[in-house]
Amino acid sequence: MYNSKKELLKIADANDLPRNPFVLRRRPILKHLTQDHLLCYIYIISNLTRLILKEIEPKSGKIYLNGKDITYVSDRKVPYIRRYIGTVFQDFRILEKKTVYENVAFALEILGVRGKEIRRRVPIILSLVGLTEKAKSFPHELSGGEKQRVAIARAIINEPPVLIADEPTGNLDLETSFGIMQVLEDINNRGTTILMATHAM
Repeated sequence: MYNSKKELLKIADANDLPRNPFVLRRRPILKHLTQDHLLCYIYIISNLTRLILKEIEPKSGKIYLNGKDITYVSDRKVPYIRRYIGTVFQDFRILEKKTVYENVAFALEILGVRGKEIRRRVPIILSLVGLTEKAKSFPHELSGGEKQRVAIARAIINEPPVLIADEPTGNLDLETSFGIMQVLEDINNRGTTILMATHAM
């Protein structure tokens, strides 16, 4: 076990990180690594996520998002930066009093997107995540997997270049988890970079 973050960083080189834009922290992929290497990956991915979301500041180096330098920006600009980042969480974080359609549409409404454009885009995204028939359903009528699909749809409705998924299958059974992984892979194949942290599968 390494005793400091600095020592942890010494055990992995940047060239060892996955080059596929679908970046995973997942045990089967990393099973050939030692426990120390796994700890290093966990540390790197966790802090990379926080750096991208501007929750912490780097001590050195540069952070680029969508070709723009976001290393040091004022607090008032952080919300605008996060518009280019979709986020999916383990606990779904969907609005209980809104339907599936309304949950997804809300992400566009707060950005000031016009109603006509919302009505065009929401059905497309719901189809992508397999929720067309659940558009009028409320969260209490959905399974855990369906709730996570709502969260994913809401995260990508604004077509962000980066999607951060934090333990997206943590509360789901194995079969449902595979379905969520397939949705994420489809999104990745459409050009979205996905940074996902998970211990599942």
